[in-house]
Amino acid sequence: MTALLTPPVARPLPPTVTALTPTPSAFPTPHLWTRQEFEKLHGTGLLEGRRAFLLQGIIYEEGPMDPPHATSVRLVTKWLDRSFPTGHDVRTQVPLDLGAETEPLPDVALVRGSVRDYTANHPTPADVVLLVDVADTSLFFDQTTKAELYAAAGVAEYWVLDVPNRRLTVMRQPTPLPPGGYAYLSITTFQSMESVAPLAAPNGSVLVSDLLP
Repeated sequence: MTALLTPPVARPLPPTVTALTPTPSAFPTPHLWTRQEFEKLHGTGLLEGRRAFLLQGIIYEEGPMDPPHATSVRLVTKWLDRSFPTGHDVRTQVPLDLGAETEPLPDVALVRGSVRDYTANHPTPADVVLLVDVADTSLFFDQTTKAELYAAAGVAEYWVLDVPNRRLTVMRQPTPLPPGGYAYLSITTFQSMESVAPLAAPNGSVLVSDLLP
């Protein structure tokens, strides 16, 4: 996982030159990208073919999707299509609107409504039923940075499918934590031979191994 187009952070001069240290206002200010700027950048073709997404004003890029990752994304998508045949749309690797400075690209998003409901705008957290990310090298990032952002946005349920270790982490109950953070209070890990059902379909359980390559 690498950050793209992120300005360097200014660092203060060492104590030996304190007398020459400029005031904080003299330091360059990092530029945080807005969703509008990010989408205009996409329009230039600069990010064409790159899995780039925006989190809290910083543009990140994920590497190429390897076959096991791609296979799991398809397995999750097909299972959700079967489990939610009407009234929902299963979206794969498409943007999610999380505010002015955040536009992630979840591997799979189950949202309310139909495909054409999102012709003018990307889904927002109010539209989301379930988010699923397939993790290999991105496991720590998905379970920390992304999980906190999704909890802060009020996404009710977030799954991280750990392909190398063949297990699934299910996160629920997004809750604010002092002094200003957010987290999922319910975090459960299911092994490959265990079953789990989404909150929106308690009778639609799936075997974790059925989502793995």
